[in-house]
Amino acid sequence: MLRFSKGLISIILLCTIILLGFINTSSADIEIETLEVYPTLDSYDRFSMLVYVQTSEPYHGIDYYLDDTWIERAYGDGTRTVDYLWYDESDFGGELTGTKHTLKLSVMQSSGNDVVVTKPFFVFKPLEESRTVRENKGQEPRYPHVSGSVTLYEQSYDGTNITIDADAYAQNASGAEESVEMYGVFRHTILNKPFDEIEVYMPGRDVKPGDSYGPYYSGRLSYACSEIEEGDTWNSNAYIRLRLDGSNGIDDYYIDHTVYFDESYNLDKK
Repeated sequence: MLRFSKGLISIILLCTIILLGFINTSSADIEIETLEVYPTLDSYDRFSMLVYVQTSEPYHGIDYYLDDTWIERAYGDGTRTVDYLWYDESDFGGELTGTKHTLKLSVMQSSGNDVVVTKPFFVFKPLEESRTVRENKGQEPRYPHVSGSVTLYEQSYDGTNITIDADAYAQNASGAEESVEMYGVFRHTILNKPFDEIEVYMPGRDVKPGDSYGPYYSGRLSYACSEIEEGDTWNSNAYIRLRLDGSNGIDDYYIDHTVYFDESYNLDKK
């Protein structure tokens, strides 16, 4: 039977405490290597969000919070370092000029405290016009076999730029009797400043029955502008038009929308 002196026992105990201390402190906290959020919101207030997260080492679990409300938990299996989250919600609410939201992750480790990470993002509620507009209200559209829409996805101010983002699309029914010439324009104007209009024209095209036109995108028309001073505004007008021209005359789908931006609209300050 081995016997140790009291001094040797003390040295062994001290070395054990030091070694345990090294073991406990050598495991660093999990780090979030990648966190990406892809939010969408339609004109009917239906919100969806895809989240991709990658951690530096396997996680025990991840709790997801949207604007401080718990929405989902992912469980680890001892090897997982990647997670995908798909979340959707109806009646979400939003604005064309943008609303700010926050995604929070509470990452559980096998030992130690949870690691909390937050990521702010903006959501824009699109403005869509999909009915035919005519000069003489109440009349039937000249081309009822054509279904079309123009959509303004964003009209925002970030402190240095005022931006619009839009698209236009139309479909000529397969059972239609005639082709229809289709063309249009994206236009962004600052109404109260000495700026020229920014315009992008959609190419005119003869759309045959069963064919489609677009979708064509504005390419994000942005005005570089200075910070808005208190009491001042930038009057931003977005105009998107899809024109149908054929043997029966002209029909238009269009959006004509103006936002009076003041300092409260600055996305960087929301």
